[in-house]
Amino acid sequence: MTPIEIMKQAYASNYRGSITELIEQQMTAEQAAQNADVATTQQEAETGLLEGPPRSMVIPDAESITTEGMDYPIDITTVNQRTGMVQDVMQNVQPGQLVNTGKGVDVIETPSLKYGGSIRSSATEKMRKFNLGGKKC
Repeated sequence: MTPIEIMKQAYASNYRGSITELIEQQMTAEQAAQNADVATTQQEAETGLLEGPPRSMVIPDAESITTEGMDYPIDITTVNQRTGMVQDVMQNVQPGQLVNTGKGVDVIETPSLKYGGSIRSSATEKMRKFNLGGKKC
């Protein structure tokens, strides 16, 4: 989704937050999803990031996420299935927590920023390079 499409969607849904932050979150989520494992079975969804090296994982249609048994904190991004827009970002979710994400969302789990696992810096760099009508966002 381009920054213009994100802005249009935000205005259409009466989004009240920072459009720049929303664009950054959307770009970060899309980048993480492109490089992520996808949970295709219930077992993979339940295991999540518990097994294997720290990485990003997409869990389609997740209503809750648990970090029980994790060795490191994670960032949880929920994406509205209908619009494809980032709905919420929960950063630095500590091991041992249960997070209700709600219905109608896909979840992207990534190792927390504090753990060094986010690609936020590349999204920020893309934002700096994006030029809208001669003005940088």
